[in-house]
Amino acid sequence: MSLYRNQAFARLQNVPERFYVFVNTVKLLRISFSVLRNAIGIVLIAFLIHQLFFWLSSDPERAFDDAALFLDVLEFAWDLFGLLWNALADIANSALIPLWNAFSFYVTEPALTLILEVFSLIFLRRPYEGIISEDSLPYGGFTCDSSIASGLWCGRFQAYNAKLSNSEGNAFSEQSFVLGTETARRLSELAGNEEPVVPAFDTGEITEALDGLASQAIVLGASVADVGASVLYEILETSAVFLFDALYTIVKILFEVLKQIVKSGFLQTLITIGVDFIIIMYLEIYIPLLFAMIDAVICLFQFFVPNTWDEQLKCMEAKCFVGPDAAADAWIFSSVPVVVDRFASILDSLINSRTAKMFITNGKNIDIGISGLFESLFPTLTAGGCASCLTCKFPELRALWYVVAMSVSILTPENFELFHGNVTEHCMTNGSFYTEVLCGPRGSEALPFADWKAQFPQSYAEFDVDIVQGFAGWMAQRSEELGGAATAAGGQALLAADAWNLRDPALPHEEQAALFHWHMCRAMRQSDAGANEDETPHQYDQFTGGSIASITSQWAFASCKRYKHKVYGDIARAAHDFGLELAMCLVSPVDCKKDFELCLGTCAGDDSSTLAFDFATLIGRGELSPDVLGEDGFAAAAANCTLKTRIIEVPLFDGGESFATYVTRLRIRSGMSTQPPNHEHTSTNTHIPTSND
Repeated sequence: MSLYRNQAFARLQNVPERFYVFVNTVKLLRISFSVLRNAIGIVLIAFLIHQLFFWLSSDPERAFDDAALFLDVLEFAWDLFGLLWNALADIANSALIPLWNAFSFYVTEPALTLILEVFSLIFLRRPYEGIISEDSLPYGGFTCDSSIASGLWCGRFQAYNAKLSNSEGNAFSEQSFVLGTETARRLSELAGNEEPVVPAFDTGEITEALDGLASQAIVLGASVADVGASVLYEILETSAVFLFDALYTIVKILFEVLKQIVKSGFLQTLITIGVDFIIIMYLEIYIPLLFAMIDAVICLFQFFVPNTWDEQLKCMEAKCFVGPDAAADAWIFSSVPVVVDRFASILDSLINSRTAKMFITNGKNIDIGISGLFESLFPTLTAGGCASCLTCKFPELRALWYVVAMSVSILTPENFELFHGNVTEHCMTNGSFYTEVLCGPRGSEALPFADWKAQFPQSYAEFDVDIVQGFAGWMAQRSEELGGAATAAGGQALLAADAWNLRDPALPHEEQAALFHWHMCRAMRQSDAGANEDETPHQYDQFTGGSIASITSQWAFASCKRYKHKVYGDIARAAHDFGLELAMCLVSPVDCKKDFELCLGTCAGDDSSTLAFDFATLIGRGELSPDVLGEDGFAAAAANCTLKTRIIEVPLFDGGESFATYVTRLRIRSGMSTQPPNHEHTSTNTHIPTSND
């Protein structure tokens, strides 16, 4: 038994040590989990920041650079905030906190004590003596009279009075706050200094001035507050009971009056009216406000779904800022129409029997004509108006989204590159747009209008009203300058202008510009612009300014560029047009000619591309990058793999026995006559399919 007892005692003696090991193990696990959690959190935050920028660029590399720049800016902002916070803390400790503490001690505490004293006199009929006595629970907290510094921080009159009396002493010496060592080290590295930079900002003057102001305010304010509290206490102590009894009598009389009002039924009428007003307030104000907040949240989400922006911008271009009331569409970015709509709805609910009770005419119907006020004032906000194009319904956030969407659309490199490539492919010399879409091949403009219209419906099916209207006006002006119908050129310009200005409004929209396009094509092909065999409308500056050749060439080039854009809106298209002109001025003609046979990175797997591609192009351009293939390999992957036919004239050698034998065998195998032809000076045309890959 004694052996077991000794073993038990030994185990008990080891319990503290084992418990200590257990506690340390738990602490180590907790620290490990904390470190792991922080590491995962840092990685997750870095991933979220990366993804936040990824939707703007759709490029991991660019997103990483943008995220790194964001963190650098955030670090700088944090350091700057710490710098300013230290200054504010210094100023607050010198003046603001003492003033607040003094106000609490000399104004707030006496006011609360006076309220408790009056309450005790009225209901207990004895002075207020407190709740917890010092004997039952002695105070052991911070005391403001332990030192001069604590008294100054608490804003005590005695401390500041003694401070003012002592002209030599100054509780607040000149202070300064210094940048942290890490920030100073970074500043030293950026400045290239060998010595460490530790900038210090002196705040002594401002803290001394604020300290003096606080001293004067506390000394004077404490004296005035003591006098005021004493006077108010004497008044309320002597008259509080009398005033309460008088107030009680007045309240009893008011309740008697209220009882008579209830008996008369007038109170029920007031309550009914009040309930109706409350219902209208909730239905017409609070619930719309709730939906407005929901719309605001949806608008914020719209900033993170850029794949829906193009459709909305395209719809806005078709419905917004067009027609005679184009300026009215600006109301979609303002809350004024919403306020007007709520006002009209509330007014209609109050006095119109069709929607709510009438409190003015006792059941008679009054229609003041505001039921259609919103639709008549703001047609752009109706179901089929400009506002229907936008998912965001909060006006001011809608304006912010529009600015962001337009800016991103303009600044996205892919949009400009596609526009530049399409214009280069279809709108430059002998571009397919002029011969396959706008005017047809050379000679087709001589067809009668009916035949041309039936053969080339793609020319006029899609047109920009602003372009047509502008050039029609320009042709009308040029016709007047050339003498109108009296001259051949003036008459031709007048026919083109009248084709649009005097068009039949009953025609379908897609046919209204047909006659205008036909006349413009005829004018261009019959002017100096058509003298060359090549179609070169983009070289309109080579003709005399204002001439028929210049006007029609500019019209053809503008019509070609119009629907090659990947952005929407006149401002965005003007920005890309300017960028295109700048890019064309800076490009090397030799390099451009060399690269013309390449697809310039515009090979695509859909019908929008006129260039074919092979597997190497698809993988190289779509899946890989210059880092993998190298710059030369990546450029070679942009091959134009469209099959083309070339006629190569191969001059064969002069006659001889061997050639005669070859010709005879060739003719026999093809089923032709076996008689050898006169093969002297013979050449043949060989058709060889080639590819520019």
